[in-house]
Amino acid sequence: MKLITFHVTDRRKYKYHIKEWYRRQTAQIVAERLPVISRKLDLHYNKVSIKSHTSRWGSCSKKRNLNFNLLLAAVPIKVIDYVLTHELIHLIELNHSKRFWSLVASAYPEYKKYREWLNRYGPLIKIARYYY
Repeated sequence: MKLITFHVTDRRKYKYHIKEWYRRQTAQIVAERLPVISRKLDLHYNKVSIKSHTSRWGSCSKKRNLNFNLLLAAVPIKVIDYVLTHELIHLIELNHSKRFWSLVASAYPEYKKYREWLNRYGPLIKIARYYY
């Protein structure tokens, strides 16, 4: 297990500062990786947002907007690529049908390994309570 330690000046605002740090890290990674993957798949999206989701790693709207969990920066890059690919495929198929998973498999053949990683370790990735 890896821990990241933050030194904050105001203990009342520590969660805000941690979330903002993760938001910046995730935004940077997504800004670098998403265009590469979307070009490879020839898929075009509109707006990208980094949000504080509690149970999702990403989402895609009918308006072709993509949202990603701010804690995405805490997972391995191959898992991030899986999440980005997963959401991009939703631009074609806005559900989790057999066709959707077939498209994911053709875009990212190793996806099952990274999906399993998220199912196993994803619930452990969170911002812990501050301890004195």
